[in-house]
Amino acid sequence: AVPNIRHEQFDYGQYNGLHDNGRKAAAVMTSRGCPFRCAFCSSAVYWGRKYRSRSVESVLTEIDHLYNDLGIRALLIFDDNLLIDRKRCIAISQALCDRNYDLVWAAEGSVKVDAEMLGCMKRAGCYRIDFGVESGSPTILKNINKPFTADDTRNAFRLCNEAGIKPNAYLIFGSPGETSETINETLSLMLEIQPDCSGSRPGVWILPDTDIYELSKRQGIITEETWLKSDGTLYYTGEHSEEELKALERQFRLGMIRGRSNIKYMLELLRELLPAPLYRGLRALKRSIFKVIL
Repeated sequence: AVPNIRHEQFDYGQYNGLHDNGRKAAAVMTSRGCPFRCAFCSSAVYWGRKYRSRSVESVLTEIDHLYNDLGIRALLIFDDNLLIDRKRCIAISQALCDRNYDLVWAAEGSVKVDAEMLGCMKRAGCYRIDFGVESGSPTILKNINKPFTADDTRNAFRLCNEAGIKPNAYLIFGSPGETSETINETLSLMLEIQPDCSGSRPGVWILPDTDIYELSKRQGIITEETWLKSDGTLYYTGEHSEEELKALERQFRLGMIRGRSNIKYMLELLRELLPAPLYRGLRALKRSIFKVIL
Protein backbone atom coordinates (compact mmCIF):
# COMPACT_ATOMS: atom_id res chain seq x y z
CA ALA A 1 0.00 0.00 0.00
CA VAL A 2 1.07 3.58 -0.60
CA PRO A 3 2.11 5.28 2.68
CA ASN A 4 -0.47 7.71 4.07
CA ILE A 5 1.13 10.73 2.40
CA ARG A 6 -1.30 12.71 0.24
CA HIS A 7 0.88 13.72 -2.67
CA GLU A 8 -2.20 13.97 -4.92
CA GLN A 9 -3.29 17.19 -3.22
CA PHE A 10 -0.30 18.99 -4.81
CA ASP A 11 -0.04 19.89 -8.47
CA TYR A 12 3.70 19.33 -8.72
CA GLY A 13 3.72 20.63 -12.27
CA GLN A 14 3.01 24.13 -10.90
CA TYR A 15 6.18 24.20 -8.77
CA ASN A 16 9.68 25.17 -9.87
CA GLY A 17 11.14 22.00 -8.38
CA LEU A 18 14.81 21.75 -7.47
CA HIS A 19 16.69 24.97 -8.16
CA ASP A 20 19.34 23.29 -10.34
CA ASN A 21 17.06 20.85 -12.14
CA GLY A 22 14.18 21.37 -14.54
CA ARG A 23 12.44 18.06 -13.91
CA LYS A 24 9.09 17.60 -12.19
CA ALA A 25 10.09 17.22 -8.55
CA ALA A 26 8.79 16.28 -5.12
CA ALA A 27 10.20 15.94 -1.59
CA VAL A 28 10.42 12.72 0.41
CA MET A 29 11.31 12.31 4.08
CA THR A 30 12.68 8.87 4.95
CA SER A 31 13.93 9.54 8.49
CA ARG A 32 13.84 12.05 11.32
CA GLY A 33 16.36 13.23 13.83
CA CYS A 34 20.11 13.41 14.31
CA PRO A 35 22.26 12.06 17.18
CA PHE A 36 24.60 15.06 17.17
CA ARG A 37 24.16 18.22 19.26
CA CYS A 38 25.37 21.13 17.15
CA ALA A 39 25.00 24.36 19.14
CA PHE A 40 22.71 26.09 16.62
CA CYS A 41 20.50 23.18 15.52
CA SER A 42 16.99 22.50 16.78
CA SER A 43 16.76 18.97 15.38
CA ALA A 44 18.41 17.28 18.36
CA VAL A 45 16.28 19.37 20.72
CA TYR A 46 13.02 18.65 18.89
CA TRP A 47 13.60 14.94 18.36
CA GLY A 48 15.59 14.34 21.55
CA ARG A 49 18.75 13.27 19.67
CA LYS A 50 16.86 10.19 18.47
CA TYR A 51 17.16 8.94 14.92
CA ARG A 52 14.02 7.27 13.57
CA SER A 53 13.79 5.83 10.09
CA ARG A 54 11.15 4.34 7.86
CA SER A 55 11.70 0.91 6.39
CA VAL A 56 13.33 0.66 2.99
CA GLU A 57 10.14 -0.96 1.69
CA SER A 58 8.01 1.98 2.86
CA VAL A 59 10.33 4.51 1.25
CA LEU A 60 10.42 2.68 -2.07
CA THR A 61 6.63 2.25 -2.11
CA GLU A 62 6.28 6.03 -1.83
CA ILE A 63 8.86 6.64 -4.54
CA ASP A 64 7.19 4.07 -6.80
CA HIS A 65 3.91 5.95 -6.41
CA LEU A 66 5.49 9.32 -7.16
CA TYR A 67 7.31 7.98 -10.20
CA ASN A 68 4.67 5.73 -11.74
CA ASP A 69 1.44 7.54 -10.82
CA LEU A 70 2.43 11.21 -10.60
CA GLY A 71 5.25 11.45 -13.13
CA ILE A 72 7.90 12.67 -10.66
CA ARG A 73 11.41 12.53 -12.11
CA ALA A 74 13.41 14.36 -9.42
CA LEU A 75 13.43 14.06 -5.63
CA LEU A 76 14.75 16.00 -2.69
CA ILE A 77 15.29 13.54 0.16
CA PHE A 78 14.50 15.93 2.98
CA ASP A 79 16.01 14.03 5.92
CA ASP A 80 18.02 15.75 8.63
CA ASN A 81 20.87 13.40 7.77
CA LEU A 82 20.26 10.63 5.23
CA LEU A 83 23.91 9.57 5.30
CA ILE A 84 24.12 8.76 8.99
CA ASP A 85 22.88 5.17 8.54
CA ARG A 86 25.28 3.89 5.92
CA LYS A 87 23.72 0.43 5.45
CA ARG A 88 20.23 1.88 5.04
CA CYS A 89 21.38 4.54 2.58
CA ILE A 90 23.05 1.85 0.47
CA ALA A 91 19.93 -0.35 0.67
CA ILE A 92 17.67 2.47 -0.58
CA SER A 93 20.14 3.27 -3.35
CA GLN A 94 20.43 -0.36 -4.42
CA ALA A 95 16.64 -0.73 -4.54
CA LEU A 96 16.46 2.32 -6.82
CA CYS A 97 19.21 0.86 -9.01
CA ASP A 98 17.19 -2.35 -9.35
CA ARG A 99 14.20 -0.34 -10.61
CA ASN A 100 16.28 1.39 -13.30
CA TYR A 101 14.17 4.54 -13.04
CA ASP A 102 14.88 7.71 -15.00
CA LEU A 103 15.07 9.53 -11.68
CA VAL A 104 17.55 11.98 -10.14
CA TRP A 105 17.70 13.06 -6.53
CA ALA A 106 19.50 15.22 -4.00
CA ALA A 107 20.04 14.72 -0.28
CA GLU A 108 21.44 16.39 2.83
CA GLY A 109 23.91 14.92 5.28
CA SER A 110 27.13 15.05 7.24
CA VAL A 111 30.60 14.79 5.76
CA LYS A 112 31.37 11.30 7.09
CA VAL A 113 31.06 9.39 3.80
CA ASP A 114 32.93 6.71 1.91
CA ALA A 115 33.50 5.80 -1.73
CA GLU A 116 31.31 2.67 -1.73
CA MET A 117 28.25 4.48 -0.39
CA LEU A 118 28.69 7.44 -2.74
CA GLY A 119 29.19 5.16 -5.73
CA CYS A 120 25.96 3.32 -4.97
CA MET A 121 24.09 6.61 -4.52
CA LYS A 122 25.41 7.91 -7.83
CA ARG A 123 24.29 4.79 -9.69
CA ALA A 124 20.85 5.22 -8.11
CA GLY A 125 20.49 8.75 -9.49
CA CYS A 126 21.95 10.96 -6.73
CA TYR A 127 23.44 13.99 -8.38
CA ARG A 128 23.91 16.41 -5.44
CA ILE A 129 24.60 16.27 -1.70
CA ASP A 130 24.22 19.35 0.51
CA PHE A 131 26.68 19.10 3.39
CA GLY A 132 26.39 21.00 6.66
CA VAL A 133 29.97 22.29 6.63
CA GLU A 134 29.17 25.50 8.59
CA SER A 135 32.79 26.72 8.85
CA GLY A 136 36.36 25.99 7.82
CA SER A 137 37.78 27.21 11.12
CA PRO A 138 38.73 24.59 13.74
CA THR A 139 37.93 27.14 16.45
CA ILE A 140 34.41 27.75 15.17
CA LEU A 141 33.73 24.04 14.62
CA LYS A 142 34.69 23.40 18.24
CA ASN A 143 32.61 26.32 19.50
CA ILE A 144 29.44 25.05 17.80
CA ASN A 145 30.00 21.38 18.80
CA LYS A 146 30.38 20.26 15.20
CA PRO A 147 31.64 16.64 15.39
CA PHE A 148 33.66 16.89 12.16
CA THR A 149 36.85 18.56 11.00
CA ALA A 150 37.94 20.51 7.95
CA ASP A 151 39.83 17.38 6.86
CA ASP A 152 36.57 15.40 6.99
CA THR A 153 35.07 18.01 4.68
CA ARG A 154 38.04 17.83 2.31
CA ASN A 155 37.70 14.06 2.12
CA ALA A 156 33.93 14.16 1.53
CA PHE A 157 34.23 16.67 -1.31
CA ARG A 158 37.07 14.72 -2.92
CA LEU A 159 35.07 11.50 -2.81
CA CYS A 160 31.93 13.19 -4.17
CA ASN A 161 33.85 14.64 -7.09
CA GLU A 162 35.38 11.24 -7.82
CA ALA A 163 31.91 9.65 -7.72
CA GLY A 164 30.42 12.31 -10.02
CA ILE A 165 28.15 13.83 -7.36
CA LYS A 166 27.96 17.62 -6.95
CA PRO A 167 28.94 18.58 -3.37
CA ASN A 168 27.37 21.72 -1.89
CA ALA A 169 28.40 23.43 1.34
CA TYR A 170 26.02 25.03 3.83
CA LEU A 171 27.82 27.74 5.78
CA ILE A 172 26.97 29.94 8.77
CA PHE A 173 28.74 33.19 9.58
CA GLY A 174 28.59 34.74 13.04
CA SER A 175 28.98 31.79 15.39
CA PRO A 176 30.58 32.43 18.80
CA GLY A 177 34.22 33.31 18.20
CA GLU A 178 33.72 34.40 14.58
CA THR A 179 36.20 37.00 13.33
CA SER A 180 37.52 38.24 10.03
CA GLU A 181 40.35 35.71 10.46
CA THR A 182 38.01 32.72 10.93
CA ILE A 183 36.01 33.87 7.89
CA ASN A 184 39.27 33.74 5.92
CA GLU A 185 39.83 30.18 7.16
CA THR A 186 36.42 29.24 5.76
CA LEU A 187 37.18 31.07 2.53
CA SER A 188 40.50 29.25 2.19
CA LEU A 189 38.78 25.86 2.64
CA MET A 190 36.05 26.67 0.12
CA LEU A 191 38.55 27.84 -2.50
CA GLU A 192 40.45 24.60 -1.94
CA ILE A 193 37.53 22.17 -2.18
CA GLN A 194 35.61 24.15 -4.83
CA PRO A 195 31.98 23.40 -3.80
CA ASP A 196 29.41 23.40 -6.57
CA CYS A 197 27.56 25.96 -4.45
CA SER A 198 28.18 27.49 -1.03
CA GLY A 199 24.90 28.62 0.49
CA SER A 200 25.53 30.95 3.40
CA ARG A 201 23.61 32.77 6.10
CA PRO A 202 24.75 36.04 7.73
CA GLY A 203 24.07 35.03 11.29
CA VAL A 204 23.12 32.12 13.53
CA TRP A 205 19.41 31.69 14.14
CA ILE A 206 18.47 31.58 17.79
CA LEU A 207 16.25 28.51 18.14
CA PRO A 208 14.63 27.54 21.46
CA ASP A 209 16.58 25.26 23.81
CA THR A 210 19.68 25.10 21.64
CA ASP A 211 23.08 25.95 23.10
CA ILE A 212 23.01 29.25 21.20
CA TYR A 213 19.64 29.99 22.80
CA GLU A 214 21.00 29.41 26.30
CA LEU A 215 24.08 31.52 25.53
CA SER A 216 21.87 34.31 24.19
CA LYS A 217 19.81 34.29 27.37
CA ARG A 218 22.93 34.52 29.51
CA GLN A 219 24.16 37.45 27.42
CA GLY A 220 20.80 39.24 27.66
CA ILE A 221 20.07 39.09 23.92
CA ILE A 222 16.73 37.35 24.55
CA THR A 223 14.49 36.34 27.42
CA GLU A 224 11.94 33.57 27.82
CA GLU A 225 9.27 36.05 26.71
CA THR A 226 10.99 37.23 23.51
CA TRP A 227 8.82 35.17 21.15
CA LEU A 228 5.66 36.45 22.84
CA LYS A 229 6.55 39.90 21.50
CA SER A 230 7.88 39.02 18.06
CA ASP A 231 7.59 36.15 15.59
CA GLY A 232 10.50 37.36 13.45
CA THR A 233 13.83 35.61 12.93
CA LEU A 234 16.30 36.29 15.73
CA TYR A 235 20.05 36.13 15.19
CA TYR A 236 22.87 35.66 17.66
CA THR A 237 24.36 39.14 18.14
CA GLY A 238 26.45 38.53 21.24
CA GLU A 239 29.66 39.48 19.43
CA HIS A 240 28.58 41.22 16.20
CA SER A 241 25.69 43.45 15.17
CA GLU A 242 23.49 42.35 12.27
CA GLU A 243 25.29 44.83 10.01
CA GLU A 244 28.64 43.42 11.06
CA LEU A 245 27.35 39.90 10.34
CA LYS A 246 26.35 40.97 6.85
CA ALA A 247 29.81 42.47 6.39
CA LEU A 248 31.43 39.15 7.35
CA GLU A 249 29.31 37.31 4.81
CA ARG A 250 30.14 39.95 2.21
CA GLN A 251 33.84 39.46 2.94
CA PHE A 252 33.44 35.76 2.20
CA ARG A 253 31.35 36.18 -0.95
CA LEU A 254 33.67 38.74 -2.50
CA GLY A 255 36.63 36.50 -1.67
CA MET A 256 34.93 33.63 -3.48
CA ILE A 257 34.25 35.81 -6.51
CA ARG A 258 37.88 36.93 -6.66
CA GLY A 259 39.04 33.34 -6.29
CA ARG A 260 36.72 31.89 -8.94
CA SER A 261 35.69 33.27 -12.31
CA ASN A 262 32.72 31.08 -13.27
CA ILE A 263 29.15 32.30 -13.74
CA LYS A 264 27.92 30.89 -10.42
CA TYR A 265 30.04 33.27 -8.41
CA MET A 266 29.40 36.17 -10.76
CA LEU A 267 25.75 35.71 -9.73
CA GLU A 268 26.87 36.06 -6.13
CA LEU A 269 28.29 39.45 -7.01
CA LEU A 270 25.05 40.43 -8.75
CA ARG A 271 23.13 39.50 -5.62
CA GLU A 272 25.34 41.93 -3.70
CA LEU A 273 25.01 44.80 -6.17
CA LEU A 274 21.52 44.59 -7.70
CA PRO A 275 18.20 45.51 -6.04
CA ALA A 276 16.57 42.35 -4.65
CA PRO A 277 13.48 42.40 -6.99
CA LEU A 278 15.70 42.68 -10.08
CA TYR A 279 17.98 39.87 -8.89
CA ARG A 280 14.98 37.58 -8.23
CA GLY A 281 13.65 38.38 -11.70
CA LEU A 282 16.96 37.35 -13.28
CA ARG A 283 16.94 34.08 -11.35
CA ALA A 284 13.35 33.38 -12.46
CA LEU A 285 14.34 34.06 -16.08
CA LYS A 286 17.27 31.67 -15.76
CA ARG A 287 14.97 28.90 -14.45
CA SER A 288 12.51 29.47 -17.31
CA ILE A 289 15.26 29.23 -19.93
CA PHE A 290 16.60 26.09 -18.23
CA LYS A 291 13.18 24.41 -18.46
CA VAL A 292 12.81 25.25 -22.16
CA ILE A 293 16.26 23.82 -22.93
CA LEU A 294 15.39 20.59 -21.14
